[in-house]
Amino acid sequence: MFVLYLALAFLACGLMLLIPQVNQYVGVGIGGAICIAMIVIVAIGSVREWRRAFFPVVIGNGIGSGIALSSLFVFLDYAPVITDYLIAGALLLAAFLFYCILTYLSFVRSYPVPCMIVYAVLVTAGYIALVCLVPSCAFLLAAIFLLPFIGFFISIARRSESAIHQMEHVASASCFSIAVVVILVLLIISQGDGADGMGDVFPTDIYGGGKRKYNPYDFDVLT
Repeated sequence: MFVLYLALAFLACGLMLLIPQVNQYVGVGIGGAICIAMIVIVAIGSVREWRRAFFPVVIGNGIGSGIALSSLFVFLDYAPVITDYLIAGALLLAAFLFYCILTYLSFVRSYPVPCMIVYAVLVTAGYIALVCLVPSCAFLLAAIFLLPFIGFFISIARRSESAIHQMEHVASASCFSIAVVVILVLLIISQGDGADGMGDVFPTDIYGGGKRKYNPYDFDVLT
């Protein structure tokens, strides 16, 4: 499900960026609407036991996450290339699969929750370090999907009475994931407007004199 979610998110983002002259808030607005709709479906499906609803929810949230993500790259005026998506996906999946290998260790099996927490913290720290040290679009994509990664990561550890309950947990994780992507993208693309307004209130160099702050991920400038 995590592979499917990532693939659909990256595909939807790429397709949205093919549309010319789209406002930077269009994608995040559509993604937010999809997020709300999927949360409602999961809530109703959990009560009424709609067993076939949870798989489409993961698909919808994957597509919605990608549409929301496209707003970030409209804001940056940059379209990721295929290798950016592949590297980001490979990093996230490698982190996921590596923990699956670690579960063969008796210590990890004996203390699953503490081990998951420590592992999630280490992975997060590693990706943040990559983003800070290397201004690469691939690492930025991987960092944005860190919390979705952790959401899916936690979903496999929740106690389930059946496969249907496990799918419900995964669907809930995908709802958490799209909500995180929407909020992160909205915060990033709105920071330029916020900086302009704060520059008028505080006439100092803290906010660049009312100008948008330097962004190390303006990839077109770097290249």
